[in-house]
Amino acid sequence: MTASVYLSRRVLFLLCCMGFVAGCGDAEHGDVQAWMRESSKDLQGHVPDLPQIKPLDIKPYEPGDLISPFSPGKVISGGVGATTQSSKAGGPPQVNPDAYPLTKVPLEAIRFLGTIIVNKEARALVQIEREPIRQVRVGDYLGQNNGRVQRIEPSGSSTSGQLILKERLLDKGVWIDRDTVFPAQDKGERK
Repeated sequence: MTASVYLSRRVLFLLCCMGFVAGCGDAEHGDVQAWMRESSKDLQGHVPDLPQIKPLDIKPYEPGDLISPFSPGKVISGGVGATTQSSKAGGPPQVNPDAYPLTKVPLEAIRFLGTIIVNKEARALVQIEREPIRQVRVGDYLGQNNGRVQRIEPSGSSTSGQLILKERLLDKGVWIDRDTVFPAQDKGERK
C-alpha cells in the first residue's frame, strides 16, 4: 500500500465521521431547545448593580505600655504584670513539681482507689495508669489546676470514701475556686 492510498483512506474516514457528528446535532436536542425557548420568552431579568465598596479607616497600631499577647505572663494570669501580681490578684501558689509529682498529671488520669488510716490519719490511695499506688495526705497537691486536698473521708459502711479537692482556675481573667469530689472507684467484691 502506498502512502497516497493510505492518506486518501484516512481523509475519507475523517470526512465520514464529521458528517455523522454534524447530522446528530439538531435532531437529538430539538425538544430541549424548544422547551428553553418556551420557558424563557416571558422572563425579564435585571441584575442589580454591584454595591459601592467603602474604604475602611486605617488606624495605626501604637502598643505603648501594653504587654505582648504572646508573652508567658499574659497566658498565666490574663493581666498586666502577671508574674509579679499573681499572688496579689489571688492567683495560685507556686507549687514545687518535684515535691508534688502528681501536679504534672491531669486530674482525669488520676484514679482514687480508696482510703487507709495510718497513725489515726486518713490517707487516700491514688494511682496513675501503669504506676504504683501512692498515698496522699490532706494539704497535698493533685492535678494541673493547683488542686489541693482539703478533706479525705474514709470508707465506711455506707460510703466507699471520698477525696475532696479545691482547685484554683483562671476563668476570663478572674481566679475562681472550684471544689472537686472524687468518689472511690469500686473494684468489685473482695474475696
